[in-house]
Amino acid sequence: MLQGGIQLEMLTGGLIQAGMHEVILTADGKKKLEEVKKSGKTNYWRVAALLFAQISHKTVLEPLAKFRTAESVNK
Repeated sequence: MLQGGIQLEMLTGGLIQAGMHEVILTADGKKKLEEVKKSGKTNYWRVAALLFAQISHKTVLEPLAKFRTAESVNK
């Protein structure tokens, strides 16, 4: 999964919206956590694969030509 950030939202005129990072604990995950706790282990693992990218802070962002409308430019 790749979540769009605010810069990608700007470049696409809002077509791709900035996401919010969320972590959920499913029923199966909760069950597994309880099993691990009962075993006496105190080290719980969580695995995530993240990708972060950022455009130079000196770059002025505007919607790309394909996404440029009066509304997207005003945003």
